[in-house]
Amino acid sequence: MDVSSVSEIKSTDNEQQYEMIHTTKNEPKIIVLCFNPNNELYKKTEGFGRRLHQIIDNIVSHTVLESCINFIRSIEKEKIFLIVSAASALQFLHHITNLDQIISIFIFCLNNDQYNHLSFKDSKIVGIYDELGLLCLSIQEQINLIEKRFHTWSFFDHEEYAIKDLSKQSSDFLWLHLFHDFLLQLPINQQVKRQKIHPCHHYCGSNVKELTLMDELEEEYQPNEAIRWFMKHSFLRKMINKALRTEDTNELYTLRYFLSDLVQNLRHEHHQIIQSDREDLIVYRGMKLSNDEFNQLQENQGKIMSMKGFLMANTQRSSALAFLTSSTRQTDFISALFEIECNVKEVGDSIIFAQITQSNELKCQDTILFNLNATFRLEAIEKDQQMWIIKLNAVNDGRTITQKYIDDTHRQIEDLSVPIIFGKLICDMSQWNQSQIYFQHLFNDQHNEDLAWIQHSIGQAYYWKGELNEARIYYDHAYQRMMQSEPARIKDSAIVLSDIGEILYLLGKYEEAYDFHHQALTIRKKYYPSNHAYIATSLKNIGFVYYRQKKYDEAFVCFKQALAIREEYYNSFHVNIATSLNNLGYIFMNRRKYDEALDYYQRAMSIYNKCYPSGHVYIASTLNNISHIFYRQDKYDEALDIAQQALTMQNKYHSFDHIDITTSLINIGNIKYDQEKYDESLELHQQVLAIEMKYYSSGHLDIVDILNNIGDTQLNGKENYDKALRFHQQALTMLKTYYPSYYAHIAMTINYIGNIYYKQRKNNEALDLYDQALKMQEQYYLSDHIDMISILDNISYILRVQKKYDDALLVCQRSLTIQQNHHSSDHKEISNTLKNIGIILYKQGKYDEAFDFHQRALNILKTPHSSNYVNIANNYYQIAKIRILQKKYDEAINFCQQALEIHEKYSSFRHKVIPDSLMDIGYVKCEQRKFDEAIDYYHRTIAKLEEFHPDKYISIVVCLENIGMIWKQKRSYERSIEYFGKCLKIIEANRPFTEVTIISTLLALGEVHQIRGEYDLSLAYELKCFLLREKVLPSNHQDIGESLSNIGQCYDHLHQRKLALDYYRRALVIYEQCLPYGHQARSDIELKIEQLSK
Repeated sequence: MDVSSVSEIKSTDNEQQYEMIHTTKNEPKIIVLCFNPNNELYKKTEGFGRRLHQIIDNIVSHTVLESCINFIRSIEKEKIFLIVSAASALQFLHHITNLDQIISIFIFCLNNDQYNHLSFKDSKIVGIYDELGLLCLSIQEQINLIEKRFHTWSFFDHEEYAIKDLSKQSSDFLWLHLFHDFLLQLPINQQVKRQKIHPCHHYCGSNVKELTLMDELEEEYQPNEAIRWFMKHSFLRKMINKALRTEDTNELYTLRYFLSDLVQNLRHEHHQIIQSDREDLIVYRGMKLSNDEFNQLQENQGKIMSMKGFLMANTQRSSALAFLTSSTRQTDFISALFEIECNVKEVGDSIIFAQITQSNELKCQDTILFNLNATFRLEAIEKDQQMWIIKLNAVNDGRTITQKYIDDTHRQIEDLSVPIIFGKLICDMSQWNQSQIYFQHLFNDQHNEDLAWIQHSIGQAYYWKGELNEARIYYDHAYQRMMQSEPARIKDSAIVLSDIGEILYLLGKYEEAYDFHHQALTIRKKYYPSNHAYIATSLKNIGFVYYRQKKYDEAFVCFKQALAIREEYYNSFHVNIATSLNNLGYIFMNRRKYDEALDYYQRAMSIYNKCYPSGHVYIASTLNNISHIFYRQDKYDEALDIAQQALTMQNKYHSFDHIDITTSLINIGNIKYDQEKYDESLELHQQVLAIEMKYYSSGHLDIVDILNNIGDTQLNGKENYDKALRFHQQALTMLKTYYPSYYAHIAMTINYIGNIYYKQRKNNEALDLYDQALKMQEQYYLSDHIDMISILDNISYILRVQKKYDDALLVCQRSLTIQQNHHSSDHKEISNTLKNIGIILYKQGKYDEAFDFHQRALNILKTPHSSNYVNIANNYYQIAKIRILQKKYDEAINFCQQALEIHEKYSSFRHKVIPDSLMDIGYVKCEQRKFDEAIDYYHRTIAKLEEFHPDKYISIVVCLENIGMIWKQKRSYERSIEYFGKCLKIIEANRPFTEVTIISTLLALGEVHQIRGEYDLSLAYELKCFLLREKVLPSNHQDIGESLSNIGQCYDHLHQRKLALDYYRRALVIYEQCLPYGHQARSDIELKIEQLSK
């Protein structure tokens, strides 16, 4: 065994070691996997590992079949080259036939003839090799093929760009072109140039050959030889082109002087081509494309594009075709010949390329090398026999678009240099770490750049990363540098003051934020016209302070003005216009105008998608806004799907504990809450609380909100009153400490606490808190406000429970007036208030009026394309109850059935409401004396309750008791006793039980046993009933008299006349106190006493 080869191979029969390999920077997306069960690859071949490492660093070895297959399956993005001995291949290949991670298989053996037949059994097998040199050569060829295949390009939709403001466009296309311009502006610094290559040694890994060439490059390189070195050494091309493809700004910054030389050399060579009077040039490039790559090209026909790298092409078509016909057995590639036409005179120096002269050293005399910012129009894609012809035309649009982007940026910050504009573009592309590192390099290297803007830009990178304290430090440095300039840069300082205000806003310091935004606005009004974009920015920021204070009308005015300015300034298309549309959507959402809000969000999304085709945090934020609208509209499945999309996108840009992630988590938590998945909801909200407590140094409104969410979940989901109260009290204390004047927020928290007391049936205490909250709102808003509705509804509900129906009705009518002033007549929330009024009228026995209000509610809900199914069902249910009391049983059944059908089809929490509908239908069937049908519905109700709500034993008992009553009416007394007995067992098993429930069951059992003449059993149940009534009722209550009368009757039937007479007389004493003379019950007992006294 070759010792050195073993040490070089990374053995990974565990996940942790592979993770180290997987995350190593700058490694290719190819893994060479050796399956080597008996170490025969090492035993039979000297230097096996060392030779492989000269080709690629990313090598993994497995000796166990199962762990090897698990490793392959664990790979998600990388592609695997598998090396396996011929002997092992016989048992191994059938296990991996369908594993897509493996793209090439190399079989290594000493006896080629013995295993040659294997090459025909799997299309992924590249070849069988009996020499290590041939194996390594084949692997290198396949790596080259893969790397040539993975060309990437950037597209730009150039339509109307001349009339659009491009200052916030974020695209790979602009990144590539601005980086090129950055290279052209580098100053000549020979000392730094001598250091330009050394930091790139890490790219070579342990490849001795490449390290040697790198040392040679450091010693011998001259600036005028950049093209020769680029073409001669493949590792240098790979390093540069990979950094360009992956937009690795840090790597490119290290290589900047070599790249600058390369660009300048190309310009020099191109100048000679222009002087040669050459007019037309057609060059060719063969590529192997994946289906996705080919589809991307088809979708972008007619657009302009740039290759993300230095494109090489051939002047001879045959040379390009040779690549397409090169040996490969893989069939999942699409062969494509790029045909590039260039009118040299027309494009001039906008498209830079050089023809590589013939040289024994380079062996590439027919090669054309394009500059990295070369721009083409994708003219057409045509099929030609077994390949596709992709026709490109060189155009100068790239230069024009880049200059337009720079000019539009200068409209807002004059004289900003290209290197700083490039760094700001990196930040706009959500590459915040790269932007920060780039600007720190720029600051340290200086190069006569504007240090104040560089420090401000570093602050912006920290801001987007959520590191607000660090951002503030850099903003303060930038501001101080501006103010210490001669003269002071007052105009520029407004940008920094505005950004500091945004940090203070995010930290919950709204009054301080307002002061900074107002200061910035004052400066901007002095230096800019009233319709400048910066005026809109300040108005937007001030509007957000009002918004957080729940002053929605004032916020709306600011947001509306900001949108008007931006639409004029940016000519109706810009990222900032989308931001303003989003802001107005917030207002409409809080005004409960959900359709209008959704329209604004979707308009914003349309702009964002065009500006950020690869995704952006703004898109994630807007997805969350849309999700919240669907949540408010009870469209939980759609809301959840969109919130999950938002979270996935945020995870692309942020760590798992970034503050921006909390928006998605809260949305999902709220949806889970309404779906009655309380444990999931609580876990998400607690996760949010942990992030916010870590992120904010002190009290914050966001923490208040999440504490209230957790408290509400503890109350309604877990029925844990003490925990709920603790969370709401914590929120209230935070508000009173940090936001004592924010009465609207304090009122809502007091409202939450009132809900706890209501749940505990402490109605008076709850009502006092609701009244207190309402008074705060009245003081804060000065007039009736839409946010008062929830508290008014709670007050109305308490009054209804207290049977103060007239007062409850007045409160509901006030809610209705507020809603009618704020909403259109067909708004869903108006229907809810109409339903509540209908319930109050129902309680007052005004059934026809109640029916009319529910019908009005239905008319609102049953609009075309309505999705308010659950609310429709609830109104059907209320109408059914009215019809039951009016004894209009057929109509009642009809409405119950409609409600039931809707809940079964649409309701997310159907298991909660369906039992009620089934029970009501059972009741109606019983009233219609359709006893068998009634029993069936009651059994269905019990089945649903036992499946989803076994804790709701009282409802189960009611159903069992009703079935028992039906059997009693059918004179099937044994069945009746059976069901009443089940009731009693459930009640006694769920102590402490409700006395009212057990009393009802005891009475029923006593009555049935008396009918059967089983007076001893009847007496036992009546005595238990009497003791319970005596415990919970006033001593002169009619029900106690009834129990005494029933006991007397049992003793009478048992011929114990003395005891019977005694109980009758005790019953009469109570009846005389609570019943008028001549009442039937009183008269009956007097008659029995008279008869027994004879």
